[in-house]
Amino acid sequence: MIFLFLLASCKRYERQRFGESISKYQQGSVNVQASLSFLNITQKLILQICLALSLSLATMGIRQRIDCCVAHGCDSGVSECCQAIDHETCPGMEVGDFVAVFTYTVQLFQPLNFLGTVYNAIVMAIVDLTNLSQLLAQNPDVEDTPDAMIMPQTNDEEEDIAVEFDNVYFHYPTQPASKGLKGVSFKMRRGTTTAIVGPTGKFIGFH
Repeated sequence: MIFLFLLASCKRYERQRFGESISKYQQGSVNVQASLSFLNITQKLILQICLALSLSLATMGIRQRIDCCVAHGCDSGVSECCQAIDHETCPGMEVGDFVAVFTYTVQLFQPLNFLGTVYNAIVMAIVDLTNLSQLLAQNPDVEDTPDAMIMPQTNDEEEDIAVEFDNVYFHYPTQPASKGLKGVSFKMRRGTTTAIVGPTGKFIGFH
């Protein structure tokens, strides 16, 4: 069994790909946080506008009833005299209605506090679905040519040779032709370990 851990000529290529992936992830994370912050700010702004509008209308309704009660000879809008007057005679709202309007408005927008969490979950689900679709649609970078020869399972000429590289040239499609493997030839015998040392001195091995 053969294990190819890393090729020294591809180290820079893989490091560049890793750096590009990290940059894309960071940019996407910043965009998600920015959109989530915009959503929260907009949500709070709408809540405050609606709350201010509803309380202003409630205040106007209370003021209307107080003025009507005073016009009918009552001392104030919270006196027993004003409470005895029905709403048909003096329409408007009472002081207790102000608290009710405030409570109803806050409770009405309470479910929106969970919108940020749901939005974040939806965005992450879309990202995961996109990554899965790209993974399923991914084509291998290296493919055999139509006239590629079939690799033999055994070596009839030298039975103790497990693997033989004969003048091998290889580089990734995104790499220049000057990179990668150029004219690599060696033989690997059964039961032995063949090592290749890259420019950094790191072991790259076949077993």
